[in-house]
Amino acid sequence: ARPPSKHSEPQLGRANLAQSKIAIRQILEGSTCLASNCLWMFTSLPYADGMRSLSLSAILVAVAASDATHASPPLPRVFAWTAPASPPTSQTQIRPLVMASLWSSPDPAAAADEICNKILQLGLGKGEVAITILGFGRGSLAYNPSDALIGSGLPDSLARGVPWMNHGVATMSAWTDSFIARYKQRQITDGVPSPSRFHMDCELRLPALCYLPDVCACWANGPMQVFAAMQLDARWNSEQLRMKPENVPTLQTAAQAYIAAGSPAFDVNQPRDAAINRAWSSWWDGFTREAVDGALDEALYSRVAAAWPGAMCSEFAESMRLDGGTEPDGSVRGYVDFEWWNQGWMRSRWCGRASLQAPAFYVFGETFVDLSRPFMDEQMRLHRANLDACLHSFGGASATDITPWVTLPGILLPYGESPATDLAYLNDEFLRIAALFKSRGIEEFMLWPSTSSSTWHSVGRSIDAAWSTELSGAEIASGTSDIPLVLGASVAERVASNLTSGKNGIEAVMTFTSSAVTACSSAGSLWIAIESRAGSASDWTVDARASAAVPWSRVASYAQSAESSDARWIGPIAAAGLVANDGSFDVRLRTSNPATSLAVDLIQAIRVPSSGSDLNGDGAVNSLDLAALLGAWGSPDASADINGDGLVGSADLSMLLNGWGGCG
Repeated sequence: ARPPSKHSEPQLGRANLAQSKIAIRQILEGSTCLASNCLWMFTSLPYADGMRSLSLSAILVAVAASDATHASPPLPRVFAWTAPASPPTSQTQIRPLVMASLWSSPDPAAAADEICNKILQLGLGKGEVAITILGFGRGSLAYNPSDALIGSGLPDSLARGVPWMNHGVATMSAWTDSFIARYKQRQITDGVPSPSRFHMDCELRLPALCYLPDVCACWANGPMQVFAAMQLDARWNSEQLRMKPENVPTLQTAAQAYIAAGSPAFDVNQPRDAAINRAWSSWWDGFTREAVDGALDEALYSRVAAAWPGAMCSEFAESMRLDGGTEPDGSVRGYVDFEWWNQGWMRSRWCGRASLQAPAFYVFGETFVDLSRPFMDEQMRLHRANLDACLHSFGGASATDITPWVTLPGILLPYGESPATDLAYLNDEFLRIAALFKSRGIEEFMLWPSTSSSTWHSVGRSIDAAWSTELSGAEIASGTSDIPLVLGASVAERVASNLTSGKNGIEAVMTFTSSAVTACSSAGSLWIAIESRAGSASDWTVDARASAAVPWSRVASYAQSAESSDARWIGPIAAAGLVANDGSFDVRLRTSNPATSLAVDLIQAIRVPSSGSDLNGDGAVNSLDLAALLGAWGSPDASADINGDGLVGSADLSMLLNGWGGCG
């Protein structure tokens, strides 16, 4: 193929890499390649202009080379609930969500002016404007008195909690039209850039708006009472809801939706937690969310798309598409909502209409987790399940269409009831969530709420570390792989490298690149994530080294079972001596078992450089660094563990004071 001009070289993005892997697998297995995959693969490889035919080896080499060429994706787009109190001194640029409140500015023109003024004050440009309108639809779209049950005998708070929203849709559609008209006028007169996102936080939960920590009303018998009263209302068989069953937009009455679900039984005299009500309760949660998101589509999403074709929308923890399918480990795809922290059985599925899915990555309650396992391991198990449910439902979604919400480190949320317990993520646990996003190709997320300057610096370091460490190469030193390991292990998209042992077992060596080691950015610490499905049980070791010129150092060992998927998070590992000056290092996964196999979906390494005593990376050691160290005192927080002994304490304080004023 002739080399294209520098202006026309095709780019192989991570969102499309999985299609190439699937096509390669189909060719290797001798099956017919799906037309869309093959067409994309042959037209999107580097130097594909004029290409007419390729050997399989050329395809593999081209895809692998393209992945290596574009192995350092840009940092994600990160939006924060409010502007960081002290912006992180890192590569990460965190932009505030631009907010207006309908409680303070109910007039649509006033709300548009408030948002436009903030955009101009913040100096935001194209692609940087993400809008949140607080209170949108609360009491006007959902809970609109004109849509409430009449003559039901229920209190007003319940009588309004119905999925019928025709009056509400009309009210808020008119509001949105006026808002858009005023915003567009400001674009002409003041040069305000077009919005690229509407990241909404309406939380229009039915039939009662329940918020932490008082969620008890959600679990009484009110929801069943509302539903029973709905069946006696004339709208039960007449008013159509904007639903999306099986990912197909349609209009359905409540009666039709209930029958399509198999008419799950319920008892109005029992709480939702009662055995007879659990199936109904899971269905009701999904049914009402789907109806609400359909109403939001009519009143907001579709109007935004028409006004600004490039803009996309999400709604907090509402706009997901979940098909209830079976995962590789046998579990069922559904959403585990952190707000049901005291009802661990509650999982639901639905299909929203927003253009972006927005799962929430907050702390789960104790009833969702195995209390015998480490807290963060259990949180990540549920986070991974929620994210993968969004990614793999209905045949799969692009990671670029998922924009999660995340709590910042140190934000306490209810975890237990007896006695009441609040828990929050540590800095290293936030790093683990960032690594999860990176491993799935997520390119955008949002942070809630605001917090101290030291936390913002920690957040910036975590994002920088997760996105700056890349798998640049891999080889199988012992055994075989059906596709190149660098393809199968680079992103966790379920297209795995199937490793089969040779006479000496399996030995896979991965090379990673990261930022260079400097006087002000020492080796720091390493973390390693491995996700796999075993074909047979085996014992594995994990080793690391700075280069082929030095011996391997053992960093972990573990046993892999044959029955289930496995996800390992190994660290922190003191990186001194394991990372070369240019930031590169090797990781080895090995078993001596001569009769084993392993399906590797992800091998990810994260290097978190240590800035010595300059904990916030601003080039000086001063009171800000001292405050960060004291804030992490007694913890294993690697961002403040200057001497790398696994504990922030007096030794770190001594080193900080010795480096006072300099770079440490």
